[in-house]
Formats: sequence, structure tokens, C-alpha cells
Amino acid sequence: MTGRTVKRGETIRLGAVDGDLQVGRKATIKSEAGGKVVVSGDVIFDGGATVDCSLECGSVEVKAAPHTGGTIKVNGDLTARKGVDVADSLEVSGTACAEGFDVGGHMGAGSVLSKRVRVGGHFRVKGALESDSVDVAGHLSALGKVKVVDLHVGGHAEVGGGTISGSIQVRGHIEVKSRLEYGELQTYGHVSLAGGSKGERLSVLGRVKFSGDSTCRILEVKGAAEAKGDLLAEEIDVLGMMRVTGHLKVSKRLKVLGIADVKGRVDCQKLDVEGRMTADSAVVIDEADVSGELRTVGGMKASSIAVRRGARVTGPLVGEQVEIGERPGFGQWPSVWSEVRGRAGQMTDVEDVYGRSVRIAADSQAKRVFAAEVQMDNGSTAQQVTYTKDLRLTPKYYIHLPPRKTDKLPDPPL
Repeated sequence: MTGRTVKRGETIRLGAVDGDLQVGRKATIKSEAGGKVVVSGDVIFDGGATVDCSLECGSVEVKAAPHTGGTIKVNGDLTARKGVDVADSLEVSGTACAEGFDVGGHMGAGSVLSKRVRVGGHFRVKGALESDSVDVAGHLSALGKVKVVDLHVGGHAEVGGGTISGSIQVRGHIEVKSRLEYGELQTYGHVSLAGGSKGERLSVLGRVKFSGDSTCRILEVKGAAEAKGDLLAEEIDVLGMMRVTGHLKVSKRLKVLGIADVKGRVDCQKLDVEGRMTADSAVVIDEADVSGELRTVGGMKASSIAVRRGARVTGPLVGEQVEIGERPGFGQWPSVWSEVRGRAGQMTDVEDVYGRSVRIAADSQAKRVFAAEVQMDNGSTAQQVTYTKDLRLTPKYYIHLPPRKTDKLPDPPL
């Protein structure tokens, strides 16, 4: 291999180059036949230069100190069979394809195909982006479809949609324009996901917005979340605030330590409300534990319901076994909300209760109670009690109307 050298500031037309190509600063390379320049070896730049055509080579290297090498501009496609290592910036108008890209400054391209991309500044891609890993210290703008495994962005990120199957870490904001399938997404800023997006895990310290029906297997909201449409998940922890304009469907556990506002119906296997939750209605397959505040219009139905001491429930309760005014169980701390009510001398407060077995504990009050078996502890209050089998009373209970035994109870609202 003989190789070729392009002097500093020189403009030259090339076709095929056997060996390496040495390019001086501020040089311009054009194609002899209007096509592309093919270099069998590597291309080594002394500094900033322009390739006014497509370029195919073994690798690209800029031999200059970081932030002094200038920008490498390729007005066409760039194909490197090995890697691309640029101390400063790289601009490719067409498709950039290489084993890996290491760019110290900014990088821009029409589309990118690689196994690894590392950019020290901002990274802009107008079309498709495909890479196993993308690590950007500045901002990312990938307006086309992406197919990435792991994505790390130090600034803000704008993604057209597609698939990011591994981990996503964004220190700033991230906005997704169309449907995205993602693995584990963690951000300290704001997240905006298009409708139809589907993920494995989402942990938000800032704010997340779902712009349509969305699915996330595990959702952890430490800041604020808003879903415009239905939201489906396997597990949800709400430590901050969450608002859902449609229905909320959780196949396993829903835990509300902060505030959850659902315009539609809540469906889950297990429900823990230590903060405040509002919904049109709620259907829980197994247990519902309320130590904060629960507000529904149509009521809540669960296999077993425990309303802890100092909690408050608006809307009817329907369950097999219902305990009103229970103290927190072993290993369970009372919620801040119920503690405040307890210190203020407020009772555990529920409305209508339907169940097979219902117990109203001390310092607790209910409106109407319909059950096969009812127990009223000392200090408990109810407006009306209707039962079919057994009524157990203590000396210091209060029922506004005389208890009534019947052969058939009214149908519950759920």
C-alpha cells in the first residue's frame, strides 16, 4: 500500500486510494467521478477539513488536541469499517456508519448506524439512530426512529420514537414524539411520552406526562405524573402526585403514599392508600388497606378491607371482611395523614359498608352497615345496622336507628 497525502488548505479530487490517506488542516476532498472516495486503509486528519462527497474507509482519526482540531464535515455518507475518533466535532449530512464513534465535541448526522456512540457535546440526528449504546454529555436530538439498547444523556433528550430496550438515564428533560418501547427509564427532569408507549420500569424524580393510553410494568412516581388516557401497569408506587384522566389498571400492587387522582375506575390486585386517592370507583381482587384518605363516587370493592384508625373513606365499601378503625398492623407505620387526624381527635370515618363480616372498632363511625355478621366495639358509631345472622355489641356503642335483622340484604353498588 502506497497511501496518499493531501496538503494543508489543498483542494483535491480523489477516487480510490490504496493505503492510508493523510489530510492536512482546512483541506477539501472531492470525488473524481461524482461518486464516493474509497480508501482501503485509514483516513488521518491533522485538523478540521471538508469531504465534499461520500467517504468509505477503514477508520477515521483526527490527530489534534481536544477542542483544537476543528470540525470534520462530510457532505454525504461516511462509512468506516472500524471506528471514528474525532477530538472536536463531526458533521455528516448523510448516513454515518462505523463500529464506534468517539467525538469530543458535537456530532450531527442524517442517520447513524453503529455499535457504540460517545459524544462529549451535543448529538443531533435527523433520521434513524441505531446503536447498542449511546452516551451523550450534552443534549440529544434524534428526530427519527431509534433502535438503541442503552442511552445515557447528561442534558436534555428529544427522541422521535422507536425502541430503547435497556436502560435510559437522562439528567435533564426527555421528550418522545411518537410511540416508544423502553426498558428502564430514570430521569431527574421532566418526561413526555407519546400515547401507546410501553416500558418495563419508569422512575421519575421530576414530572412525567403520558400523552395517551400507555403501559409501564413498574412505575415509581417520586415527583408528578399525568396520564391522558388509560394507564396499565403491574406495580405502581406513588410518592408524589399522579393524575389519570382515564382508567388505571394495575395487575398487582398499587401503593399511594402521596396523592393519586383517577377520573375513571381503578382495578388492581392489592391496594395500599397511605396518602390520598380519588377515583370514580375501585375494584381490588385481594386486600385494600386504607390508612389515609380514599374518595370514590361509585365505591370500592375488595375481598378484604382494612380502614385504619384515623383514616377517612368517602363512597361505599363492599367486601367479604371489612375492618373499620383498625390500628396499624405489625411492622406497619401509621400514615402522616391519619396521625394528624388522630391528634386532632377526629374519628375513623366511612360511609355505607356492605360485607359478609363487618367490624366497627373504637373511635370509628359509619353510616349504614349491611352484613351477615356485625361487631360494634366500645366507642363505635353507626347510623343504621342491617344484618342477617349475628350482631355483637359492647356496652359503649351507638346506633342511631334500632338494629334490624332481615332475611335478605340489599344488593351492593359494586
